[in-house]
Amino acid sequence: MSVATVVRDAIDQMTSGAETRKDAIAAILAAEAMTVPSDPAELRRELDAAREGST
Repeated sequence: MSVATVVRDAIDQMTSGAETRKDAIAAILAAEAMTVPSDPAELRRELDAAREGST
């Protein structure tokens, strides 16, 4: 699963209307850049853990 898919899924879960969706996307794009693991497998583990915690 791509990072873009994870982001889209998260936005879809927290928004219901088009305007709210646009606001969520704008907030994500305005956020300060963060460091990510250099190993894609580690990033995947972090994303999987975050998803497990949100259910």
